[in-house]
Amino acid sequence: MIILWSTMRLEHITIDNFRGLSHVDMSFSRFGCLIGENNAGKSSVFQALNMFLRSSSALDTDFLNPAQPIRIELTFAGISSADLQRLEESHRSRIEPVVTDGRLTLARTYKGAGGKGTMWVVREVPSDPRFHKGVLEEVLKPKISTEELEANVRHTYPEIFAELSGKISRAAVRREWSECVATLGRDEYTTGDDPLMTGLDRSVAPLLPEPIYIPAVKELNDDLKTGSTATFGRLLSILFEDIEHQLPQLEGTGSTDSNRTRDTASSADFRSPPPSPSAHSTSTRPRSIATPGSAYLPKRP
Repeated sequence: MIILWSTMRLEHITIDNFRGLSHVDMSFSRFGCLIGENNAGKSSVFQALNMFLRSSSALDTDFLNPAQPIRIELTFAGISSADLQRLEESHRSRIEPVVTDGRLTLARTYKGAGGKGTMWVVREVPSDPRFHKGVLEEVLKPKISTEELEANVRHTYPEIFAELSGKISRAAVRREWSECVATLGRDEYTTGDDPLMTGLDRSVAPLLPEPIYIPAVKELNDDLKTGSTATFGRLLSILFEDIEHQLPQLEGTGSTDSNRTRDTASSADFRSPPPSPSAHSTSTRPRSIATPGSAYLPKRP
């Protein structure tokens, strides 16, 4: 069996209008550590990461300004073929074109409490918003009359309306729209949000790191317990999963060390690793640890 280790890491994060954070823009190295005074917003950064990666819903209390949306943007670097293999083949072919030089930037926007937000891929998009996919879909939205469709096209795309002769159809408008976009020059593009293809927001989840959010220590005696739900036990479990594939070799080095390893694994209530997606190769999903005042760490081999 071949173990395919992930080299993917979080490189940059931008947060707007989340809890006490009006605007945060920061880059990360391979080891990131947030240091600051109490109530400076360190925990809010980790909670924003957790909400993004777990596709959690926003609460009323998450909005600093209820009249404005929450926006969380993450840039991942070091994305390799091993990372992309965690996606189903049909989804992999659709996400590969938006991964540039091993980098992928995704954003989630939340416009109200109770919703899981809308995911976007951040990349080069036309400067003219009329040539954004979302605007086109709004013009061609279903369940409108032919007259409404023609009025929408005439108002938003007068050049396309003039080009088409006879009855306007959605297929014809899409074709002309695509031809217009194809003729745009490089100076007519800017960096912006582009909607993911339908269903791809859920399908991309296996590519993203698995967050493990550990709250601040309150009861030291409880957090030092080694059960799988306790802070210390969860940390031991993560470390154990990193070396578990090496245990068969280590057990042959000495009976004393072997017994100690088995006893430790038993008392810590360790979890089994996820099943391999292939009989011949395993791609390890990166795991991220977020604790208030400490680092956000991708799982390393």
